[in-house]
Amino acid sequence: MEIKIDRSLLDSVMEKLRALGCTLSLEEVAVLVDQIKEGVLFHYFNLLISQVESILDINPSLTEKEIFQGVARNAVEYLGAELATVRVYDPAKERMISFGSYPNWEEDRQEAIPLQDSIAGEVVKTRRSYLVPSIAKEEKYDNKEKMIKHGIHSMMAVPISLPRFSLKYVDTEGVLQIYFKEENKAFTPLEAKIAETFSRRVSYVIARKRILALQELNSTKDKIVEQIFLKLGRREGIKLKEVFNLVIPELVDIMRIQRVSLFAVMQDRQHVVLEAGFPEEQHGIGKVFSVKEPYIDAIVNQRGPFGEFENEKIYPTYILIHNPQESRLLPPDLKGFLKSQQIHSVLYIPLVVNDVVNYFLAFDAQSYHRRFTGEQIEVFTFLGMELMKGLRL
Repeated sequence: MEIKIDRSLLDSVMEKLRALGCTLSLEEVAVLVDQIKEGVLFHYFNLLISQVESILDINPSLTEKEIFQGVARNAVEYLGAELATVRVYDPAKERMISFGSYPNWEEDRQEAIPLQDSIAGEVVKTRRSYLVPSIAKEEKYDNKEKMIKHGIHSMMAVPISLPRFSLKYVDTEGVLQIYFKEENKAFTPLEAKIAETFSRRVSYVIARKRILALQELNSTKDKIVEQIFLKLGRREGIKLKEVFNLVIPELVDIMRIQRVSLFAVMQDRQHVVLEAGFPEEQHGIGKVFSVKEPYIDAIVNQRGPFGEFENEKIYPTYILIHNPQESRLLPPDLKGFLKSQQIHSVLYIPLVVNDVVNYFLAFDAQSYHRRFTGEQIEVFTFLGMELMKGLRL
C-alpha cells in the first residue's frame, strides 16, 4: 500500500527544520520523508503488528486475570512504560476491582477503589481515555505517594469493554492503566491510540475464551442429559437416590465432581436425611439433620434474604458458602468437619417438586479446588433440574 505524503505535511516538516537551523529544499525534504517512511515506519509498524498478534495469540485457556496480565505486559514493553495495571468494574459494589498488573505490584495497589471521583471510574463512565501528565497534580489520583516513591510520575488510562455471551450476565467494563517515569509527560495521540488498540484486542481473546467455555458448558449439559436418560430409559418406579447412584459415577469426570451428597426432606419437613453420596465411603448415609440448622432452613424453606453477602451467596436456585469458617449459616460442628476435610466452599442446589423443596444436593470444593466458578454452578444447577425431569419421566 502506498502511503501518500501531501504538500501540507512537507511544508510542516520544512518549517520545523528551519526552526532548528536546517535549511533544505522541498525536494530534499520529500526524499527525507520517503526515507523515514520506508525505514522507520516499516520497523515501527512491524513491531506494533507483532505486539498486537502476541495479544491475539494469548492462550484462551488461561484465566481472565492472566490474560489481562499478558496485555499489561505488551503495553509496558511496547510503550516503554514502567507498569501497567487492569481494574474491572464490579456493578454490585460500584467499585473498581484490581485485576492484575505487569510487573506484579499487587501488594502496592488498593484492592478496590470507588467508581466515583477516580480516574478508573471516569474512564468506565465515559468510555474515553484519560491522560495524566503529572500524577502529583491530578486531583482524582488517590495513591500519589506510593507511585512517586517508585519513580512513577505520569499515566494514561484507556477503557476495556468485554461483551457478554449470556442474557444472565452483563458486559464487563474496565480500564487499562499505563504508568511512566516522566513528569509532565506530553502524551502523543499515537501513544493513546496504540494503548486503545491493545485494550480493544484483549476483548477478542476474552470473547474467544468465553465462546469456548460456552461450548464446553453446552457439551457438558448434553452429556448430563445423555447419561440420565441412558440409565433411566428402561426403569420404572425408581427413587431419586437410585437415580443419583446410577448417574453420578458416570458424570464425575465430565463435571469434575469431587464430593457430592443427596439429602431428602422427611415427611414431617422438620428433618432431612442423607440418602446418598459420592464417594460413598466418605459419607454417613442415613444420618438425620434438623431443618432448624440455619443452612438447611435457608435451603428447604427459602425465606431469604437473597443476594450476595460477605461469606455466602443465597438465591432460590442455589446457596454458595465460599467462606465456611466465617459463615453465619453453618454450625460449629459442621465448620470443624469441613476444616478437617480441607473443604474450602460448599454449594447447595435445592431440587423442587411442585414449588416445594423435597431434596437438595451438596457439592464440596476440596483440597486444591478453592471455589466454584459461575460455569460450575450453572452445570450443577442444570444437573439438579435434569435429575428431577428424569425422576418424573
